[in-house]
Amino acid sequence: MLLLLKDKDYISSNCIRRLISFSWERDFLSILHALLHYHFQHLLLRNNLFSLTLWASILVPY
Repeated sequence: MLLLLKDKDYISSNCIRRLISFSWERDFLSILHALLHYHFQHLLLRNNLFSLTLWASILVPY
């Protein structure tokens, strides 16, 4: 995941961990909340984070 973002700071990695854990739980409201919160902090990474979360939530088995 960090390779997609090309950013190794603590905020990015922490946000990605939370998004992945939410996608495993299929907690879509939490995913959207985290994406919106992160979107306002790092506008350029929005598309990568959204794509990553969307695919993770679709491909993760129940």
